[in-house]
Amino acid sequence: MDAATLKGRYTSIHIAPRHDLQVADDKTVFAFQYQPETTYDVAVDLQNLTSQTHKLDAQLLDATVGDNGTYRYQTTQTKVGIRQFSHQTKQSVVLKPNEERHVHFQLRTPRRTTTTTYFGGLKVTEYDQADTGLLRNDVSFVTSVLLANQTIETTHVKYLTVQRVQRASQYGKLGYNIVLQNRGPKIVQHVATKVVLTGGAKHQVSQRKTVSFLAYGQTTIFVPDQGQAIKPQKVTVTLHTQTDDTVKNNDDSASNNCDSQTKEPS
Repeated sequence: MDAATLKGRYTSIHIAPRHDLQVADDKTVFAFQYQPETTYDVAVDLQNLTSQTHKLDAQLLDATVGDNGTYRYQTTQTKVGIRQFSHQTKQSVVLKPNEERHVHFQLRTPRRTTTTTYFGGLKVTEYDQADTGLLRNDVSFVTSVLLANQTIETTHVKYLTVQRVQRASQYGKLGYNIVLQNRGPKIVQHVATKVVLTGGAKHQVSQRKTVSFLAYGQTTIFVPDQGQAIKPQKVTVTLHTQTDDTVKNNDDSASNNCDSQTKEPS
């Protein structure tokens, strides 16, 4: 795995990834194998390429999944994020002309063992002026940071269930939010999802989407009713990953079995 160097107009940022766990070949990430009461370093090298002084912020973020089913990063702490493992989550760095700095954060794991995959990121942002805080978008990026015991993710969908179905609107369109819950301790990525709402023999709307799940996390899929004002009597959700043939059906009107659950639309 080669290190990544990102260059803005005035700065150069060098990331040397560390992999204690297997990750995809194209991923420049920090992936640590979780051990209790162990300290892990997440570091970045910063270099000012100009004759002027520049300010950068480096901070740890926790990952979440947005309503569009993709990862996003935030400063709000989550139960499966990495910020909880560090007493310092943000550092401001002033780089003098041609100066290089090594900035690192320490993640300290607790005594208890866990099978959970903790997911976050390291963000570096360059600012135009230290006194005004004006943002210059020459350099602003997030690289992923993961802590796991043996494996980071799973391709199985057996822990994915329908949490609730509720009436909603999005961008001026009416429809339904289908909230899916991951009850497992691992990340589940690239899940091909098909949602079908049936409100009678001839009234049906559907939505296809590829989404991802954090450990014990939720993902929401919005299904517009396409102006039909459908009142679903049956909601069927089919989930499978690209590398797993497992198919799971959640039928809100059918009798329950080991792969189904009943949820009344609200």
